[in-house]
Amino acid sequence: MSPVPRPRVARAILLAVLLAATAAETQARVPRREVASSPDLTPRPAFPLAGERVPEGTARLQVATGAGAKDVRVVLARWPFTPSGWTALPTGSGWTIVPYSGEPVALAPLGLADRTDTELWWAVVWTDSTTGRLRASETRELTLVPRFANREGVSGAIVPSARGELPTRAVTPVALGAGRRAIQLSAGYSLAPGARRVG
Repeated sequence: MSPVPRPRVARAILLAVLLAATAAETQARVPRREVASSPDLTPRPAFPLAGERVPEGTARLQVATGAGAKDVRVVLARWPFTPSGWTALPTGSGWTIVPYSGEPVALAPLGLADRTDTELWWAVVWTDSTTGRLRASETRELTLVPRFANREGVSGAIVPSARGELPTRAVTPVALGAGRRAIQLSAGYSLAPGARRVG
């Protein structure tokens, strides 16, 4: 009978215990995120971020919805506004109010883009399901870039290639006859430069 090498077994058991203890300490040190006991009750703007430039064709407003909200709407305007004291939705032709159904709101169909970059401000407005009061989020700004924006256009000014005055001497007309040949066209016609059309 051969003797069992006990020191190797003891070392392996000791190593396994130390590794398990180290792994338990490592897991205990991982910070846990605090989870609120109740879900967030207030909707808020999610995307685009404040001050972001978005192309008109792909621009979408996304809202992080809350559990205690009903009749969620997105309100847009071309000027900064503060909706915190509102008791009713704004009226007038300058306001764009879109119901939010849980899907991102596409900006292209709303027709808000100008020919140049358009600054817009938007907020989320909803009715509190417990109190029935109108509530609103903070306002966010975004820049809407039109679809066919010429971002690197050339100047519209005509740059002169030469300066000066035309000579005042009389210019002699070019003779019409022998020095000029007729131009033959592939359609069978010929053009004679300087010849007048008859008829």
